Amino acid sequence: MTEQNTRVPTWIFVLINHQVRQDAMAGHELWLDEIIAASSRFPGHQGVKILTPVGSHNQYDLAVRFAGQGRARCGENRI
Repeated sequence: MTEQNTRVPTWIFVLINHQVRQDAMAGHELWLDEIIAASSRFPGHQGVKILTPVGSHNQYDLAVRFAGQGRARCGENRI
């Protein structure tokens, strides 16, 4: 019998999905800059990916990556 390598990921994503009114898009882009800067100050922060709306859609998806679940919970509670 062989031993399986059961590795647990050392990172975790916090996913944020939200819809923005068309008249608030410009302000929302500024807010995104602030959120990205704020999240980068949390321990274990490893980056942010933003999926912006396409065409007439208004849904933004953000994936904030942290070094582990405990660090993600810390950041998630403050974002």
